[in-house]
Amino acid sequence: MVSPGDRVVVAVSGGPDSVCLLHLLLQISQELNLQLFVAHLNHMLREEAIDEEEFVRELAEKYSLPFYSERIEVAKKLRKGETLEEGARRIRYDFLRRAGERFSANKIALGHNADDLVETVLLNLIRGTGIRGLRGIPPVRMEGAMAFIRPLIEIWREEITEYLKERNIPYKIDRSNLSLEFTRNKIRHQLIPLLEEINPKVKLAIYRLGEIAGEINSFIEEEVKKAKEGIVKKDESVLLLNIQRLFAFHPALQKEIIRSVLAEFTNYEMGREEIERILEVGRRGGAITLPGRVDVRRVGDELQFKKEKERKIEYEIPLKIPGGTSIPEAKMRIEAEIIEGKHLVKDASCREVTLDMEGIKGRLIARNWRRGDRIVPLGMRNEKKLQDIFVDKKIPREERRRIPIICDEEGIIWVVGVAISERVKVGEGTRRVLYLRAIPEE
Repeated sequence: MVSPGDRVVVAVSGGPDSVCLLHLLLQISQELNLQLFVAHLNHMLREEAIDEEEFVRELAEKYSLPFYSERIEVAKKLRKGETLEEGARRIRYDFLRRAGERFSANKIALGHNADDLVETVLLNLIRGTGIRGLRGIPPVRMEGAMAFIRPLIEIWREEITEYLKERNIPYKIDRSNLSLEFTRNKIRHQLIPLLEEINPKVKLAIYRLGEIAGEINSFIEEEVKKAKEGIVKKDESVLLLNIQRLFAFHPALQKEIIRSVLAEFTNYEMGREEIERILEVGRRGGAITLPGRVDVRRVGDELQFKKEKERKIEYEIPLKIPGGTSIPEAKMRIEAEIIEGKHLVKDASCREVTLDMEGIKGRLIARNWRRGDRIVPLGMRNEKKLQDIFVDKKIPREERRRIPIICDEEGIIWVVGVAISERVKVGEGTRRVLYLRAIPEE
């Protein structure tokens, strides 16, 4: 899971699993020349959360590891119809992606263990799932160039606590893991003990089921990849599937082909019922509209998937300095602070910057990207079109207008998460800096 030279963000909650993970990675870090970074999210759900945050901070300091944390009131950030468990997971992974960007990491290590996998298989089974859900938790999951890895996925929770006990390694206990208010805890503390009365080795049996399902799913994914060649045509707004070739495959493969191409095209995970409706359109004609504003219809011998055009995003908002400014269109908040003296922040994700106050001219605004926008990026002499920078950084077209562009009266000084202007860089003569930080908001 790890290779020589990897830059690994270790997600550390302070609990036994993540503390064990950090200690094991530390043991091999020198041999493999790993660069480790510690990330901790304070969900602000319990009184002990501050103590846990400090515990992890001190742990990182003890081993001289870079530390990054955020405090997010998860309970106030839930989406409509989202449970606390679901919302916390979504927010936690968003945080880890930011941490990965901040440290220019290529891997994010999580402390999921074999018991977690068993619980996830049961949870998916109860909610309703297919082969993919029976995998439980994949050991490695790729997101572009970033890998989410789970080195402890074959280790049982009891083995982890025994390892820590033998070595007298301290950790924190999250009391919410004992609460039967959460579905996963009901599975852990009630359902699994009941199943163990029937089969004392039921956890091992479910774990092996997850392994088998993972192997089958890998085979299906390879077959889907081969099947898609020659039957799919697409551009940014339209995707076409050859109906005759699609229906030549086994029905199970037909469904997986539809699921796969739509996941790439819309970033939306289709359920079985929606896939059945799409196949029916292919057989009989007609049209349907899918979530994510996608129109599906039969056109001749092809299934056509067409994205509806999104409304044009336009905004221009004055920045409060010092203070915080919400930008609803970007789902972001910009915090601003003036700091005396030369102060430099190095953040690879470019979401946290310091700018020379002397180089800033007049008031600042946050606005959307406009065609023709240009900037002289940090370290360069010549202007470059923002559109070319977006293309170089592989930023999707639909996201570009949401990205806040911070401007003074002479032009662009910061493209959040993308670039800083050479004109406002902190240098030897800097006496005051403007500290800006972009924080996600729902």
